[in-house]
Amino acid sequence: MPNPMESPRTLALSFLLAAAVMGGAVLLVVHGERGPAPGPGPVPQPASAAATPTARPAAPAPQAAAPTVPQLYKCRGPQGNAYRDQGCRAGEQLVAVERHTGAADPAAAQAEVERLRQRVAAMAAEREARHAYPEPTAMRTAAVDGKAAQCEALAQDITRVDAILRQPHSATAGDHWTTRRKELSDARFSLGC
Repeated sequence: MPNPMESPRTLALSFLLAAAVMGGAVLLVVHGERGPAPGPGPVPQPASAAATPTARPAAPAPQAAAPTVPQLYKCRGPQGNAYRDQGCRAGEQLVAVERHTGAADPAAAQAEVERLRQRVAAMAAEREARHAYPEPTAMRTAAVDGKAAQCEALAQDITRVDAILRQPHSATAGDHWTTRRKELSDARFSLGC
């Protein structure tokens, strides 16, 4: 009688289960629980106070709620930089703390928003200027006399297109300039330059 534990289906399921357990173990080791983030929290009581049944924690004194200042923590860890609002986790190094006070004056807040909008508009204009591709000079071969002058004009146009292609550009712009360069190279080849 064949052993049911040796069927191909049972072996495949056993292998799959073993692989899942190993994968889970690897994930647990790599991305395991790192514990709570450091920062304000409950203070642990000494063991002697916890062991005494009559010891009760003192009730916090009522006080005015102090306004909290939002903080942003920049932490460097094995996976790179992380920005947190509760402090760095275990295994991360605190790089910087940025405190945001906010503007109490609505007019000052509106002025700051307007300044930021102008900065964004200026950055967009700079980006547009950077990505504007000047059309290379029109092919001057028709107006230029002599084969050498035509070859020189084509070589200059090819150099300009090459300079444009070395700059960051979109895929469609790259296709356009590559096609333009091929046209100029073909014209140069047909002249025998």
